[in-house]
Amino acid sequence: ERNYFVCLFESLGGQFYASAFASAQGSVDMVTLMKEAQPERFDLALNTEDILKMTPLHRAAIFDHVNVVEFLINNVSSLF
Repeated sequence: ERNYFVCLFESLGGQFYASAFASAQGSVDMVTLMKEAQPERFDLALNTEDILKMTPLHRAAIFDHVNVVEFLINNVSSLF
């Protein structure tokens, strides 16, 4: 049996992270899973900028994913 976990810092050809991708896609379920899987790294991932200098919160906001924006604001200990 193997135990897999969601890597918040998995690079996709540069500084683009799974948390930013999930936020841009509007997947509150995936963002929730990331928080549950790696709570100790969640804040850091949400405050990490991608190659365009945007955080997951920026990505969720520009694509009008209000549910993800609310989740991120309510579940991160500090923004920036």
